[in-house]
Amino acid sequence: MTARTAILAAALLLPGAARAGSERVSVQLRVLDARTGEPLPGARACAPGGGPRVRIDASGEPGTLSFSLPPGAEALALELSAPRHQPLRMQIRASAGQRQVLPVRLEPAAVLSGQVVGLAGTVLPGADVRLVHFPFWCVAEPRAETAADGRFELDSLGPGRHALRVSRPGYVPREQTVKLPARGCVQVTLQAALPIEIRVVDRAGRPIPGARIAYVGSDRSHYADEQGVLRAEDLPAGRHVLEVSAQGHLQSPPIELRLPAPGPVRIELSDGPVATGQVLDDRGLPFPGIFVLSSCGQDRARTGQDGRFRLALEEASGCRGNAHAEDDPIGVDFDLQPGQPVSVVVPRPALAEGRLTLAGRPVTRFTLNYGSVDAPDGRFAVRIWSREERLRFSGRFAPFSLTVQSRPGERVQLGELRAQPESSIEIDLDAPAPGRLSLLRRGSGDRLWPSGSLAVAGTGRYRFTGLGGGAFALFGGGDGWALEPAALAVRPGAEAGLEARAVLGAPVRLLCRWEGPFTLWNESQRFELHTSPSGSFELDGLPAGEWMVSAGYCPQQAIRVAPGPPIYVDWRPPSAALSVELDAPGPGRLTVYTPGARGLLWAARSIEVRGAGEWAIEKLGELPSWLLGGGEGWALEPLEVRPVRDRTISVEARAVPGAPLRIECPGYEPFTVSQGERRLGFSFLGDRFRFDGLPAGSWRFTGMPCPDAAVQVKSGAEQRIEWQLRGSKRSR
Repeated sequence: MTARTAILAAALLLPGAARAGSERVSVQLRVLDARTGEPLPGARACAPGGGPRVRIDASGEPGTLSFSLPPGAEALALELSAPRHQPLRMQIRASAGQRQVLPVRLEPAAVLSGQVVGLAGTVLPGADVRLVHFPFWCVAEPRAETAADGRFELDSLGPGRHALRVSRPGYVPREQTVKLPARGCVQVTLQAALPIEIRVVDRAGRPIPGARIAYVGSDRSHYADEQGVLRAEDLPAGRHVLEVSAQGHLQSPPIELRLPAPGPVRIELSDGPVATGQVLDDRGLPFPGIFVLSSCGQDRARTGQDGRFRLALEEASGCRGNAHAEDDPIGVDFDLQPGQPVSVVVPRPALAEGRLTLAGRPVTRFTLNYGSVDAPDGRFAVRIWSREERLRFSGRFAPFSLTVQSRPGERVQLGELRAQPESSIEIDLDAPAPGRLSLLRRGSGDRLWPSGSLAVAGTGRYRFTGLGGGAFALFGGGDGWALEPAALAVRPGAEAGLEARAVLGAPVRLLCRWEGPFTLWNESQRFELHTSPSGSFELDGLPAGEWMVSAGYCPQQAIRVAPGPPIYVDWRPPSAALSVELDAPGPGRLTVYTPGARGLLWAARSIEVRGAGEWAIEKLGELPSWLLGGGEGWALEPLEVRPVRDRTISVEARAVPGAPLRIECPGYEPFTVSQGERRLGFSFLGDRFRFDGLPAGSWRFTGMPCPDAAVQVKSGAEQRIEWQLRGSKRSR
């Protein structure tokens, strides 16, 4: 089990769990070795914060930890650790007045042994070695310092891939990925660094504090101090290309720097252009207090009583602006041009008013969308900035949502909203080993949607809480076992019970490049389900036997489920293929993007290429797709292709000046990239998207949760574009 998997094995539900009352709940954990079952001396537990404060007593028998939940506490998140074992994050829920003794098993840690050396092979003592992105809050981060022979050892790691960061004064820090268990000693080579001093000033010679110095072709950047000076000691000898930017100044053109340098480097920035304008409401009156920001600058202005703003830019050619109120997540986009005052209309918000009740009594505290509401009489008012907005209510009742349509400045009376009391389901489980249970709610079209899951330790009673009324299906399983899928209905405010019997089976992980509904069935049962946005679906357990699946353009396929570990089904059509005759000056990548839900393009297949020649891309779907690609200094003109079942079709791909492009934006929404008449829709995978190549020129990115922007793609190395959500600072 990797550290990431340990986080996902999060919820441990105590038998008879319910809302805690006025009594304390006494809990004792017995921390055991997962392989031997022996207690683990030196075991520790800590609460990472955000929950009730508890004092954990480790003075008893080895491996035994005791604590009490205070009255009214419903749950406690814990992080457990022990020497030479993988840490584990878990959540405990308990009933009032009970004393529980729980066994918790920690997997033995994989140990990483390595050595840090210089380019000439000399050993480097005193180097700092640590894990990058360690996912625990209060467990000590795996970290070591190399000994006199340059060797180090890290534990608390699980099998799988880990990223190490190695640093030492006078050397360039390095991140290196290792895979555990490793064969022998892992060697990390550091390159000697050279010191450099960079002074950033304006045209008058005044220092520019906080100027950003970015290194083209890498993720590294530095910031100047209050005197506009950067002293860097982590750069290797050789050629570096810098881009320098600062608020209120034009970004510098690429600056070549060669190390070692004869002395301090001086960089001058020109004052940036200024854009001005006024924000009006839908009645033509000044709109004060509106935030205005641009896609080509880090400055942000707020309109005064006259609705006017003044904004410093970083590009003289103009860019996109956005005007929004503090509680408006979208706002209004517009064009900004230096020296050309602009008038922007932001309609006044509508006001939705209502009263929330439960069983005839007002709900005095609840969450509306992402904010907490205190309402003594249950009445609330929320501003609505768009013509249609979805309001989400949650609290000590079954969560629900409601769509509101409105006009600017309108008062919408929602009347009395009646929340449903929470329902719960208690599962009496007969299972031979740990695993997970998943509850799926039956929605429109009889389709099942995930409604919650929890980790189970084996035979016992487990409870799903915070549910509304409705029809549900229960799936579950672990290594070697599964549940017979069960259907049940729950009335609002009621508790349902179910006896779940384990049979032979296994968890199943389906992967299909398709976002949408799919069907799973065998001779006696049929389920309508829905893939995740990434085109995958996880069933925590299916009984052994033959099952069939079909969805979208993924072909109907048989799955043979046998008792044992999780089964991974790569569910992609194997028939169509492309033969690409490529005219390219160097190495790079080619990617076929295939339309999924709502016509958005998803990366279906990607291959590495070494330059000009004939390259094959196999195992494609049969939908009209797009071929994109490129490498350093070149890109393909986007090419539409139409794969055909059981055939290999040939296409000619022409290389033009361009570059790979990486877009980072903290959102998962679809976006469109366009250039003139060309317009393609994509969707983020996680919070980033990588084009293997886009032709040089101006491209516009629209429809993202981050502000719309024009991107100037230059021929050369990979460009990285960063955005943040509207209303916060962002950089490019």
